[in-house]
Amino acid sequence: MDEGYARIHPDDRDAVYDWELYGPKSGRIPELIIQLAQAGMRLADIEARVEAALQDALAERENDG
Repeated sequence: MDEGYARIHPDDRDAVYDWELYGPKSGRIPELIIQLAQAGMRLADIEARVEAALQDALAERENDG
């Protein structure tokens, strides 16, 4: 196991590493993606926005720590 594993909250460890396979636990995330696609947004654009938001959140965490 890498050292990053130990920094993940114990209640989230399995879910974080399973996320790629099983997706988010919140059903709202896929609903929002579908709504955006139905509104005409391309999936690549949706994914780019999700990725940018996650990168911003990571940068905030790194700046705080």
